[in-house]
Amino acid sequence: MRHLLLVAVCASALIFGFEHLSSAQTKQEKSSPEQSKLKPKVETSVENATGFEVINYPGAVETIASAINSRGDVVGQYRMPDGKTHGFLFRSGRFESIDVPGADFTMVRGINDRGDMVGAFRQLGGRNSAYVLRAGAVTALQVPSARQSSAFQINSKGEVVGSYVGADGVTRGFLFRAGTYTSLQYPAAKLTYATGINDQGEVVGRWDSADGHQHGFHWVAGFTAVDVPDATLTLPDAITASGDIVGLYEVGDGKGYAFHRHKGVFRRISYPGSVRTVARGINAQGDIVGRFVLADSKSQGYILRSRR
Repeated sequence: MRHLLLVAVCASALIFGFEHLSSAQTKQEKSSPEQSKLKPKVETSVENATGFEVINYPGAVETIASAINSRGDVVGQYRMPDGKTHGFLFRSGRFESIDVPGADFTMVRGINDRGDMVGAFRQLGGRNSAYVLRAGAVTALQVPSARQSSAFQINSKGEVVGSYVGADGVTRGFLFRAGTYTSLQYPAAKLTYATGINDQGEVVGRWDSADGHQHGFHWVAGFTAVDVPDATLTLPDAITASGDIVGLYEVGDGKGYAFHRHKGVFRRISYPGSVRTVARGINAQGDIVGRFVLADSKSQGYILRSRR
């Protein structure tokens, strides 16, 4: 049995260095519909991947692994029987619990190779706020005009992507780079989430169309659609420096499947016997993390080591 070290992050370590980045500039980023058409031709390879390592926080009723860096550090969130959600770091077979002081909800969604983490926290009765956790200090990201926000990933340059709800009630993605917030909104989308970023600054995420369908996108200077062939839903979550993308897709059979797009080919990833498998993160080595759900509806975390 793997030895588990349960460490609650102390309030003094987290609260030191807390600052609000409310003075940063904001700019809007859109692209023309011509830039948004699906460009690459892809093929779909369907298979059940083997070699899953299941990771569940002790005593939790739900565990979700959300990101993994090149050192193999995994971050995510877990929910206890009392209904409260906490973040975690899983390193060398040991769990550490992560909570923003005073928050009744903390999730850790992303981690870079330096160990910087991002996510969201919520004070009792409040709304979600995006944050960066670096060297034990939490920095709240105040996206201008945002009612609430969540950060999903951070690259080695410290660039952060996430989503926010604006004063108009519309959900948009954001990119925080060199002190400037850039708002990302897919053309004609009802809502947009920016969920992943690599060290080259390429962003992936999802957008909802007017008819309610959910699609993926890739953004550099403009948007390109990313959809698994014949899928009814595609939700990219992460992208590597080499351009590999992982996420979730559905085909209308009542199940959800993780995907790994490598060199233009989509590979299905499905935990044996699951009704839903989601890929949330991937590192430079090709190791993938996420969650799966069996018939009991309980979410469990996993690590799928690269076969490359």
